Amino acid sequence: MKLKAYHSILIFAILVMSAAFSSVSNYRKAQYAIVQDMNKALALTLQENKYQWITPDTIQSYRSHLSIDLLKSTSNLCYVMEDRRRGKNNSQLVNIANLLSSKEMLLNEHSIQSYANCSMADVLSMSNQRTSLTLTLMAMIWAIASLYYHRRKQPWNHEADMFGTMCYSQDEDSFYNQENGQAIKFTPMQHQLMQLFFNNTHHQLSKQEICNALWPKKPDASETLYTLIRRIKPVIEQNSNLMIESERGKSYRLIIR
Repeated sequence: MKLKAYHSILIFAILVMSAAFSSVSNYRKAQYAIVQDMNKALALTLQENKYQWITPDTIQSYRSHLSIDLLKSTSNLCYVMEDRRRGKNNSQLVNIANLLSSKEMLLNEHSIQSYANCSMADVLSMSNQRTSLTLTLMAMIWAIASLYYHRRKQPWNHEADMFGTMCYSQDEDSFYNQENGQAIKFTPMQHQLMQLFFNNTHHQLSKQEICNALWPKKPDASETLYTLIRRIKPVIEQNSNLMIESERGKSYRLIIR
């Protein structure tokens, strides 16, 4: 089975999406670990039963119970306002830029929460991104390898003429379908006719030009030309986006469909 271009794109897309999913998943896990650490530290602080209000000592004690070093400088305590409690649910991930919060706990009949101002870079540094980085690297290697493979399968890259999705390789003296790299099988006479079309700037030839080039010694080659055109048309249309158009019965033109 030959590797098609869409196969390469599909595999690349799967690798990229897998890397993105892994990255987001591990990012969320890091956020959850931060919230859990704040919950634990706040619970231990309140269990000591020696604080009636939030004081500098309360905050110092709270930070001493945090196990994630980054939180010791970015996390703080605050009271939960009543209007905020009515307006929002008790979500642990606050939808305000870079803020993560613990669950609410009681301190002397007042609800308090801990907050951490962690940037995306901070959370990423704490998350395990090895899998996503590995998948991203694999996607890049796959993309480079696929480009090399498909370029190598396209002989028209060097000294080639292109029109529509058909290419003529001067090195190999062959015509190819640009989309799949497959050689187009023309008979010797059909091959000569296609060369004439490709050598003409406007891809247009009069009947007389064709007859003089292909059958110079034949007085009247009209029927032979008609047969040649009739047989080559389906070959061209099946292997490219080109077709031969008759111009008022006097000439033929190769055009893009």
